[in-house]
Amino acid sequence: TSTAGYGINITGYNSTTVKNCNFQQTDSTIQYSPGIFASLSNNSIFSNNTVNTTGNFSYGIELKNSNFTNISNNFINTTGNFSYALTVLSSALNNLTENTVSTKGASTFAINLTSSTNNLVKDNNVRTLGAGGSNYGILLWSSSTSTITGNTVNTSGTGATNYGIFLVSS
Repeated sequence: TSTAGYGINITGYNSTTVKNCNFQQTDSTIQYSPGIFASLSNNSIFSNNTVNTTGNFSYGIELKNSNFTNISNNFINTTGNFSYALTVLSSALNNLTENTVSTKGASTFAINLTSSTNNLVKDNNVRTLGAGGSNYGILLWSSSTSTITGNTVNTSGTGATNYGIFLVSS
């Protein structure tokens, strides 16, 4: 398997804007290669970007230990098993709005919030096409006091279970 890589990595940088960019990762042998990756980065804006990733463990946008970030009007598509299109980990007070998010593969996650609080997930268009395993449109795992409103979620496929919105300990 090839090594991982990033379209852009803004770890440790605050008040960063990533706007009107196109991130393409089409080599299916590469695993874990987020188009946009941010860790320990606050007050950022990710807007009007196109992110396409292919391969198992693909990530579109990954936000980790970061707060006050606006992720809006992006087109995010991941293809591959165990893929995450838009994931927020251990982060708070972020806005995920008006994105088009899609996944295709087995055990995929279109929008995933894990151990994150007080986030807004609003007016997104979410689609999963499962090919086995469990597939999630919007998943909140140990994520309290977040608001999910106005989203369109379509889950389908041959997966064992396909969930539109799924809450675990949230």
